Amino acid sequence: MAIRDRRSLTRRRVLQQGLAAAVAGVVPAFARAQDRYDQQHLLDFAPVGNVTLIHVGDFLGQVHPHLMRPSAQKIARTGERHLPEYLTDELLRIRFGVGGRQPMDYALTAAHFEEDAAAYGPMGGIGHVKTVVEAIRARRPGAVLIAGEGAERLSPLEMTTPVQVIRPQKVPLAVIDLMDRDALSDQVVQARAEAAVVVCRSALGMAANRQIAWDVPGIDLILCHGDAPAFPEVVRVQGTALIASGTQGRFVTRIDLDVQEGKLAGMAHRLIPVFGDLLAASVVPDVVAADTTKLGDAPHLLYRRGALSSTWDDLICGAMRQATGAQIALVGGMQHGVSVLPGAPVTRAAVASVLWGQPGEARKRRMSGAEVAQVLQDAAEAVFHADPYQRHKAAMMRGQGITFGVDPDAAEGQKVSGLMLADGTSLDPAGRYDVVTWGAGAWGEPVSDVAAMIEDYLSAGLTPQPD
Repeated sequence: MAIRDRRSLTRRRVLQQGLAAAVAGVVPAFARAQDRYDQQHLLDFAPVGNVTLIHVGDFLGQVHPHLMRPSAQKIARTGERHLPEYLTDELLRIRFGVGGRQPMDYALTAAHFEEDAAAYGPMGGIGHVKTVVEAIRARRPGAVLIAGEGAERLSPLEMTTPVQVIRPQKVPLAVIDLMDRDALSDQVVQARAEAAVVVCRSALGMAANRQIAWDVPGIDLILCHGDAPAFPEVVRVQGTALIASGTQGRFVTRIDLDVQEGKLAGMAHRLIPVFGDLLAASVVPDVVAADTTKLGDAPHLLYRRGALSSTWDDLICGAMRQATGAQIALVGGMQHGVSVLPGAPVTRAAVASVLWGQPGEARKRRMSGAEVAQVLQDAAEAVFHADPYQRHKAAMMRGQGITFGVDPDAAEGQKVSGLMLADGTSLDPAGRYDVVTWGAGAWGEPVSDVAAMIEDYLSAGLTPQPD
């Protein structure tokens, strides 16, 4: 049901009025499952079939409930723009039947994020994820958790071999940990000989997972990790089901399998949003409290997920340029991290969330314009290469002090064009520029810790200005 006046509703009541049967019964259409969510309905499952899998994506360092604005815009090659992983806002709602201004809309789209965040609150948190996992296991003994990075404390399936056969409810099920794509076909043949259901856990990008579904017959399910978005429904390619549960512990997916006479006869799927204000948190040992030290106030919404830029990356680049005097700042395209509402405190924990998993130091180097252009061309190929297996990044490199356009359909080495400096002049291939970089693959001499640069920048009250 649509929420017309949030001012008269508590956050918990808003959630209860908007959020729930996506996890409860076996309603075939996702759209029917959005208008009832309370803790009882969120955890009250109607079993289907005889085997249950639980899927949680990579936590990416986020173990506490947090805000995260989904992408408002994505860019893709022309023939791929209709695919679910590239849809945002209204197109995503239409594709998956998500009602506007409802809790699942808030969880999946950027529209009205600031207003809806005040109503629906943070998502994720490893303790809250544990509550959902334990509820599924209590109602479906033998349910198997297959999870990504950071879920070790939830007792997931431990992969001891690349192909591991387990027997939940005496049903042989093979799980392949995709480490070597060249060996995958042989692994699937081996798995099919031993199991009724073949599941592949993949940290490759969505484009590569789709291609695997086309190229390698015999896989029943691909569980998508890495930077995969969350899919409210199963996405089918050939005879393979792609299951994506997003990242940062914001969703848990329940997959019920009906295995009859040694074959997969049916499947039910539920994407369960993990709302921190709705679910009680289970105790998870050794979780370090978030560092809530205030570094400054957010001058505007700080978000990480954007097509070619984000306000967090603007802040990181601004801090690096301020600290080093570099003309150009470049950071690798990354998607993880929390969002901070305008005027809200920017804490050390928030900064740590966007720096997670990357080297601490920025590096500085004198580079020619041609070298800068080549770095950007290589970054574009890593995201938009015509061969899905050659795509190694989910997001394009970000920059400040330089602007450029990207054409995903252009030939190799020609995807980036129109390189301009902050003063409005064109990047000179023969010119020399001081460039500061940060992230995996950064080059040059180490200059300083990026976290310290950001703290100094925020404490000085500086605000990054987009180029």
